Amino acid sequence: MTLPMLIAKYQEKVLVTAAKKGYSVAVNTVTRWNAANEIVGDSYNFFATGGSSNDWSSRTVVTKELAKYLKIVQVCDSSNNIKNCGGKYTVKQYKKLNNGQGGTKEETYMNYFRIVLADGSFIAPQSEVTDDGMCKHTFWSNATDSNGFYIPDTSGNSPTGFQGEYKSSDNCGYIHIDTNGLKGPNQVGKDYFRISFSKAGKPNSSSNSIGNLDYVLKYDKLIETEDYTPQESGAFTQ
Repeated sequence: MTLPMLIAKYQEKVLVTAAKKGYSVAVNTVTRWNAANEIVGDSYNFFATGGSSNDWSSRTVVTKELAKYLKIVQVCDSSNNIKNCGGKYTVKQYKKLNNGQGGTKEETYMNYFRIVLADGSFIAPQSEVTDDGMCKHTFWSNATDSNGFYIPDTSGNSPTGFQGEYKSSDNCGYIHIDTNGLKGPNQVGKDYFRISFSKAGKPNSSSNSIGNLDYVLKYDKLIETEDYTPQESGAFTQ
């Protein structure tokens, strides 16, 4: 192999190792919280520690709960103090995707809540619990045309002003991971991943748009990603 190929192979190995570690830290931390609270095989209670996810203060509580079981440097439990954890930054999707309004779709949740770990990685929980204790909830999903643009709604029945439909989910919450913090490449599927937790199911990360950690764990390599430059709305080109 040529030198550039060897370097690329080495860099991927580093990112794969970090991704596996991040997955282990996230899943084991929830497991440890459950054990400490005498709960077995149920992720609902962890994500429900702050109450309904409709209240942003609940996400602050969940972030603090997660931090109790980690080797931390700093906890930023709201967007107001995120500057203490390195500030806001851009995370690209695994490939160039229209955000529905002409810009590129990026991952932004880490900029609202973040825990900085001793190894320099970032981790952030996101609660999706509902008051029924089952995590079942519905959400509106905007429809898109063949170019990825949202389709305006003229009926007046859409809650967003765009055509779409209500979909359902049983996720209790997510844990977002950036395996090397502010260091590059800051892209989903390379150093940024998201794990979903249902009430009693196995943690899942099988979608490319959340990094597909399941693929990394199974094949010991990263998913295919596309290098691109993030663009604001109105600047999207094919």
